Amino acid sequence: MPPPAEPTPELFLPPELLLEIVARSDAGTLVRCAAASNLLRREILSPPFLRRVCHDGPDAIVPRSSVVGFLHRRRKHDDNEAHCCFSLAHPATPAAASLVEHRLAPFMSRVAPDVLEEYKAVACHGGLVALQRRDPNWRRRSQRRADICVYNPMTGQRSFFAEQRETDTLPGWSLKSTPSQWRWWCELNRQNQPVVLAGVVHWLMDASRSSHYILTYDIATAEEGKMDLPTDYCGCKEIRLGSSPEGRLRLLVLHQHLSLSVWLFSGSGSGWTRHIMIETESRLRCVYPSWSVDLELPWSCTWERSDTVLLRPMDYSGSGWTRCPLGLLVLDVTMGEMRTVNNRSDQLVLYAVDLPSRISAMKTY
Repeated sequence: MPPPAEPTPELFLPPELLLEIVARSDAGTLVRCAAASNLLRREILSPPFLRRVCHDGPDAIVPRSSVVGFLHRRRKHDDNEAHCCFSLAHPATPAAASLVEHRLAPFMSRVAPDVLEEYKAVACHGGLVALQRRDPNWRRRSQRRADICVYNPMTGQRSFFAEQRETDTLPGWSLKSTPSQWRWWCELNRQNQPVVLAGVVHWLMDASRSSHYILTYDIATAEEGKMDLPTDYCGCKEIRLGSSPEGRLRLLVLHQHLSLSVWLFSGSGSGWTRHIMIETESRLRCVYPSWSVDLELPWSCTWERSDTVLLRPMDYSGSGWTRCPLGLLVLDVTMGEMRTVNNRSDQLVLYAVDLPSRISAMKTY
C-alpha cells in the first residue's frame, strides 16, 4: 500500500505583492479585496495607498471626486443602448470611465430597468433616489400602496410607500400641513430640486415672474422660514439652487447675455456673496462655431456639493429655438472649462457616487 501523499503546503502572497496587484486593477477589485481580509483592508485604507490610487492621473483606479452620471431609461427604439441605465457625465477621467463602464452601468442595468420603467425620479439626495410611479391615476386605489419608491442604485435596495393624498406635496418631498399654513406652496418653482443642508430643506419659490425667495423647513423643529435672494439676480433668464463642496447654499444665475454667476450664502450674517462670474458666449462659439446658440439650465443641472454645472445648448432654427442634437455641456465653474457630453435619453436625472468617501468609511478591525 503506497504511503499517503503529503498535503500540498499552503502558499501565501506577501501583502506588498497583493497591494501591488490591487493598485494595478480597478475600483471594483479594490473594494472586494478590502472586504475579504482585515489585514488587506488596513493596508488599502492607509493614507499612502489611497493617495497612490485615488487621484486624477491616468494610472488612478479610484476617481478623486464624485462620479456623476445620468440615471435614466433609454428610448425603446435605441437598440444599441436599450439595456444601459447609467452613463457618465463627470469627470472625464480614465478612472471614472472605467468605473462606470465596467462596474456601475452593468450593475444598474441588471437591477434598475424595471424600476425606471414604472417610476420617474423626482429627487436625489445622500445616495438615494426618490421615485414616483408614472401615471398613478390610471391604477385602482387598492393598487396605490407603492406609488412612491426610495431606491439605492448602488445596492439595488428599494422601499415602497403609499403617496399621502391628504398632504401637500412638493417634488421629492411630502409634509403634512394645512392649506392655510403652507399657502406659499402654490408658488413653488418646479424647475428646482429641493436642497437639504444640516437638516433644513430649501425650496425656491416664485412670488411673481421676476421675484423669487427661498422657503425653508427645519425637519427637527418643524419651523418654517423665508430667505431673500441677492438683488443682482433680477432680469436673469433662469436660477437654480444647489450646494457647494463646502456644504454652503449656492445659487446659479443664468443671465440674458449668456453669462453665469455663482452666489454663496453665509449664515454668519454676511448673506449672499458673488463667488464667480463666468462668460460663456466665447466658449460656446468654440464648441458651436457655426450655430446661433442659446443656453438653458436643465431641471437637474447640478448635484450635491459639486462645482460642476450642466447646461443645455439651444440652436435657433426657422421654427424657433430647438435643442441641439449634440447633447449637453458640462461646465466646471472653478476652472472655467466646458466640454460636451452625449446624452439623448428621455429622462435626465443626475446621480453622484462618492467612492473615496465610501472607501474611507469602511471600518478596520
